[in-house]
Amino acid sequence: MLKKVSSRSPFPISVAASPWSSQDIGRVAGKRKKDAQAGSVNADRTLSVEFASPDWTAEGLPFGFKNAAGNLALDSERRCLFVGLGTKPTVREYRLAVTNAVREAQKLQASALVLKSLPANVHSMGDLFQEPSVLPSIDVVEKTASFAVTAAYKYTRLRLNKDGGDETKNPMVIFIDSVATDAIARGNIIGGCVNEARSLGNLREDEGSPQLYYEWITKELAPLGVKVRHVLRGEKLRGAGLNLLYNVGKGSRHKPYLVVFEYTGNRHSDEATALVGKG
Repeated sequence: MLKKVSSRSPFPISVAASPWSSQDIGRVAGKRKKDAQAGSVNADRTLSVEFASPDWTAEGLPFGFKNAAGNLALDSERRCLFVGLGTKPTVREYRLAVTNAVREAQKLQASALVLKSLPANVHSMGDLFQEPSVLPSIDVVEKTASFAVTAAYKYTRLRLNKDGGDETKNPMVIFIDSVATDAIARGNIIGGCVNEARSLGNLREDEGSPQLYYEWITKELAPLGVKVRHVLRGEKLRGAGLNLLYNVGKGSRHKPYLVVFEYTGNRHSDEATALVGKG
């Protein structure tokens, strides 16, 4: 089933963020200029993003710009997007800012986006038991990467553009102005996993069957060290006493599955976490 669905159109591939350096702009510009000569794009359109700090003065900001979370202002001369964070940005507000910046850059058909001036005062959400606290800079970099990757996600596997071509052929490249490569890598993994789950959830009703998800688990998770421990299908569910799951599955022409898989992250720890998905 998975092979059949993939042959119809492959799953979207997440755009990964990369660390920014002086060499990257040359590589991007060179690639875009080469593509432009081939006629695929007109010219390089690299944009940068500046996150407005609470202590910035109005002189350094575009006229009329208000530093509220998610607000945007484009400075065409400097090819820069200014993004508001507010006076005391939380993780939720920072995600809104990054998401709006990435999607605005996509609307402007930017070839590359450089996220600069990462904020130093992003706060956790807090709850009834603990006050919000300032996140470490490494965590901010990680969240910047994951937020950017999820913001760039587009589910276009069954859609062509007006010219009949693939919309994802030349995706916008994302860079983060940070040398914390490990944090960026972790953010890419987190964002990529979120996007993969979204792609599985976006499948058509005739595609997202229990069999497909079982095949995806065995194909995609096994190389990551995830072991499939038990698989119960159809009548085996009733034989195991899982009558409710079996009877609910009878409402579909696709036989129900129960898949138990396991991942051991730290072999020296006895702690375990169980996650149960009801489908």
